[in-house]
Amino acid sequence: NESETTRLIMNAALDAIICIDSQGIITLWSTQAEKIFGWNENDVLGKLLSEVIIPHRYRERHKKGLGNYLKTGEYKVLNSVIEIEGLNQDGNEFPIELTIIPIKQNGTEFFCAFLRDISERKKVEDELRKSEMRYRSLIEQASDPITIVDFEGQILDVNESMCNLLGYSKDELVKKKVSEIVDQEELKVTPLPFDRLAEGIQISNERKLIQKNGNVIIMETNVK
Repeated sequence: NESETTRLIMNAALDAIICIDSQGIITLWSTQAEKIFGWNENDVLGKLLSEVIIPHRYRERHKKGLGNYLKTGEYKVLNSVIEIEGLNQDGNEFPIELTIIPIKQNGTEFFCAFLRDISERKKVEDELRKSEMRYRSLIEQASDPITIVDFEGQILDVNESMCNLLGYSKDELVKKKVSEIVDQEELKVTPLPFDRLAEGIQISNERKLIQKNGNVIIMETNVK
């Protein structure tokens, strides 16, 4: 029947699906919710959602949010994806992604929440941030001038050594094309070889660079 089909679909979903009534009492608890939070359905049906999966510091906010919705029809977390901490059966907090939608059926209003454990994603994001910080530290501390350029020749990033070499600030340089800091007569003879660079070829040569004050300096460049 239709209700059994709905139940099968909900239990097969990757997201945990939890329904609560207008008072915040759990009325549906999917199989995925059991896997994520640890409680089985019989443990939580009839209990307040706030007392089961919401950390203490968020419970009052959740209660006020439901109360405000019943009075005004407004609840800012509805129909949007938010990141928050959830609470599992062991009392441990972990990051979850949450979407809550209001549903009206036969004159009765309730809420359906879709939740996903994003612990692994947050771990990857944290590692990426740390990697970027290490990268930025290495670039900034390098004594060699370093410039990052896209395949249109637009300067994307420079380190302090490059700024000091040419006499520009970083903000000034990232507004320029690399061709603007290379001697124009030399460019006519030896254009910037973006086609070869796109093939992964590393190119080393000498270039005449133009400082902000107009002076020309000869640099050995290594580009990849």
